[in-house]
Amino acid sequence: MENQRYDVNFIEISREILRANAKAVVEAVKVPVIGVLKFDGYFIGITEAAKAWQSAGVSMFAVSESWEALALRREGFTEDILLMAPVADEKTLRELIAANIILTVSDLENARFYQKFGAKRVHVKVDTGMGREGFLPHQLGEAAAALKSMKNIRVEGIMSH
Repeated sequence: MENQRYDVNFIEISREILRANAKAVVEAVKVPVIGVLKFDGYFIGITEAAKAWQSAGVSMFAVSESWEALALRREGFTEDILLMAPVADEKTLRELIAANIILTVSDLENARFYQKFGAKRVHVKVDTGMGREGFLPHQLGEAAAALKSMKNIRVEGIMSH
């Protein structure tokens, strides 16, 4: 079968359906849910997408860009926010730490950089095969020991892409 290419010039996203779907997910799984808001809330706007997940009862958001995390804080969202990408810029890192954003550690150099500027809350990213970023599974033991020895760094979770 030949590969098909789809040209999309128009997309309609219903905020009401997003709210209903978010609520259905939260009610179905009966465990805490992280509302993922990548790509500016999947193109409906970070604030609108966050409100939809918030109305469903989530207590944590995850974003892919630092500006998204900071925008949520500026809009008054107090839920935990996980930035799913590592940060290499000092100014941005300082802003994220001040805003109590949970950071992603993808390697030990990254963790040392965070520690230098007083970061505390982190999630560890594991590369489970996509080859993007993160610790390889065979590196986790050594990484865990190194992270545990780092002053102030507190691993709160682990994730993969």
